[in-house]
Amino acid sequence: MSQTIYAPREQWPQWLQDAKTENAQVEITPSGRVIWCDGEFLGGAFRGDKFLGGAFRGGEFGGGAFWGAEFLGGAFRGGEFWDGAFWGDEFRGGEFWGGAFLGGAFLGGKWFGGDWLGGEWHIDAPIPMLTISPIGSRDAPLRAKREPDGSVTVCTGCFEGPLDAFEAAVRETHGDNQYAQEYLAAIALIRARYARQ
Repeated sequence: MSQTIYAPREQWPQWLQDAKTENAQVEITPSGRVIWCDGEFLGGAFRGDKFLGGAFRGGEFGGGAFWGAEFLGGAFRGGEFWDGAFWGDEFRGGEFWGGAFLGGAFLGGKWFGGDWLGGEWHIDAPIPMLTISPIGSRDAPLRAKREPDGSVTVCTGCFEGPLDAFEAAVRETHGDNQYAQEYLAAIALIRARYARQ
């Protein structure tokens, strides 16, 4: 079993050398990509490819993929948040795909999934997203969100589109079977939830 050898600080790219870090364990791939494995990122601009462990406590996350670590402060401005815990301060851009949003402010970007457990929602949709999971023929999550024009978009499996088009697709594909009943119950819940606003 091979042991990971972390890159010494002098091999880090300049942007990472300029950042404030503590106990950093970083891999640099042969092509020069930065993989943050552990430690604390305390300030500066993260421009790496992957943030896999440890804690992001301050600064600006400007790109790459965030996996399984804690985002405790700073601004998430770009990249993909796949897993981990987001506690704050600001999610300003990028894509939130998974993990838990526990605090801070969602000010921009795209929400595709994950668990909304707290924080402040500051973009057009008053309700960030309604997720029902698992459901239907694929036992997949079904997500609904209100668009800025007031319409509701649904995403599940290979379908993404307006709520009315989803209902038509369910009736055409599933007729009156068990899956149709599940989806139609979800559609009724979505309509009731978004009618409150």
